[in-house]
Amino acid sequence: MTILDIYPVQHNIEQLQSVIYNMATKTPSKRKKKRNESNTSSPNVSMDELGFSPVSVRDVGPARQGNLTGNPRIIKDGAANWHNLIDKWNKLNDQGLAIVNDIANRRLAVIYEAKEGADGGQLSVPPPDGAELQELCLKLETVVNSMKGVVKKMSGLTQQFIGVSELEEYTSRQSGIPVEPLFQTLTSVQFSEKSTELLGYYSKEIELKDTIAQYIAHAKQKGLIMLYTSSWLHQPYIPDSASLLMESMLVDTGLR
Repeated sequence: MTILDIYPVQHNIEQLQSVIYNMATKTPSKRKKKRNESNTSSPNVSMDELGFSPVSVRDVGPARQGNLTGNPRIIKDGAANWHNLIDKWNKLNDQGLAIVNDIANRRLAVIYEAKEGADGGQLSVPPPDGAELQELCLKLETVVNSMKGVVKKMSGLTQQFIGVSELEEYTSRQSGIPVEPLFQTLTSVQFSEKSTELLGYYSKEIELKDTIAQYIAHAKQKGLIMLYTSSWLHQPYIPDSASLLMESMLVDTGLR
């Protein structure tokens, strides 16, 4: 039965509105009453009666302290060495950037000289000394070789991390006991994965540095020279996430 069955069309609109209002306000009051009843009775219902079970949370605790031995010692020392190597890389990168900027300015002076000569104008910038440019190239090569040495040490650390993770996985398979975190949350496998990812970033970046060192002194276009300089500065193969990877290892081992 609908509203129109109860109130035919000849009934006025005020009556229909009154019925609709009563129907709209009647149901919520019952719902509210039931909701209040359930709220007053809920404190007497136990978790067991509702079918819920308590959640057990593993107590991670603080990172291991004191004199560590075995795999935890290897991983913690490795994380500290990773941090030191990245710090050394950044210092070498700053040294290299100063040399790259010097070489770029000298190459731009040569380009400016050639352009002025072609236009028949008078030179306002003296041409660079070839011997000085050669010396700068040798200095940049020395910096790049030092950075290659840093990446080689990063590779050695990564191999250590992988070795520890493979050993723990083998022990886990033999004993049937899952691999546990070494310190707080990260397992040896996760440490090796982070180390491998970091190594990939720096391995690609050192290839770019080597290319810049070989070709920047021979660049003949302003745009190319600026590209080399900008690439050295911004290190496109090392994303911002690399610092987060390093920070996560330091925090988990208690070094940060």
